[in-house]
Amino acid sequence: MADLDDIDRFILERMTEDARASFRGIARDLGVSPDTVIGRYRRMEERGVILGSTTVFDPVQLGYQGMAAFHIDMDPSSPDGDSRGVLETLIKLPNIIVATRTVGDHDLLALGVVFGVGHLVELSGEIGGIPGVRDLQVSIWETGREISPKFFII
Repeated sequence: MADLDDIDRFILERMTEDARASFRGIARDLGVSPDTVIGRYRRMEERGVILGSTTVFDPVQLGYQGMAAFHIDMDPSSPDGDSRGVLETLIKLPNIIVATRTVGDHDLLALGVVFGVGHLVELSGEIGGIPGVRDLQVSIWETGREISPKFFII
């Protein structure tokens, strides 16, 4: 883990709450100069602690009615049986929020958002059709602000 002090952590916390927070405002709250905050921010970017910033959307306001968990089993005999290619394909799908390898009953897990049952069936078919995917199990739940991830990216 990167060596972060209290100033770095404070900057990260404020930027997580509001990626548009001004360096001047953060500096005022910390009791340091804006140049100190800017320098710390840039160093964290250079070290890969900060990878970027984005706009976070409320999925309900965009018309999404549910979230889905796609539990994916890889086909070990497939020439594309390497999960890396499947993961690369999954993360390019616009409705997938996160995709990762897992340890347990399934090889991969992808979380996504859907507009409704028809969209869920369509997205499931798209994921099931990725070369190397052997089986797919899906769980869905109704979305709401209280369960939407804090760092929701569509």
